[in-house]
Amino acid sequence: MYLFHTTVLLLAIANRISALQTYMVITRVKTQKIDPASCLPEYSDSSSDKFTNFNRDICDSLSQSISSSPSAVSISGCRVESVVCQDNLPLVSTRIDIAGSELTANELHHSFNLHTLIKETVITIDYLQVKDFNECKSGTHNCDISAACRNTAGSYTCTCKQGYTDTSIDHYLDAGRVCNINCGDTSCANNGVCLLVEDQHVCKCLDNYEGPSCELMKGEKNGFGSLALL
Repeated sequence: MYLFHTTVLLLAIANRISALQTYMVITRVKTQKIDPASCLPEYSDSSSDKFTNFNRDICDSLSQSISSSPSAVSISGCRVESVVCQDNLPLVSTRIDIAGSELTANELHHSFNLHTLIKETVITIDYLQVKDFNECKSGTHNCDISAACRNTAGSYTCTCKQGYTDTSIDHYLDAGRVCNINCGDTSCANNGVCLLVEDQHVCKCLDNYEGPSCELMKGEKNGFGSLALL
């Protein structure tokens, strides 16, 4: 008799911005191709053939489990991130990208056909846990360097910081991917550069210009010179 425990650690949100969600699925492998599973040192080497085969079997089994369930979701990306030993069995953390329906916590719980994973797939398991993958903490997000990243269930959002304007191509789907300094109504003349210094907008003027907007000419020099508050 299998001791099976499923824990879903997800906060569901009603309205999803993107149909792509990322989760970390933790499984304890009981058998691999009928044979009892074992912790192999090669599983810690992502370049080894044994890791490659193990990664394929894990991802194929998770995909088969979801495809055999009534949920309208599919795995569009899958990769084993780590393998550790627990009770002499491989405890595997797999990062998956889910495409299709927008999942709530309850829907995600039922997305995996547990009967399939326990008895029918190449990899069989006796433990499954699903966690949200934190793109902000892991650094795998694509927020602009001047944007704040906030983790959400299955995804993340980017918000341009104060003093910056969001110039992303799609403000709805990809907000905070491109953030430019908002210099207000005043622009920097004569090739001056607008900067944000201690929450104030300033013009960095060429050495031969000065003034709040670099509009005044002074002695001929090369390079950058004074900073002027806007």
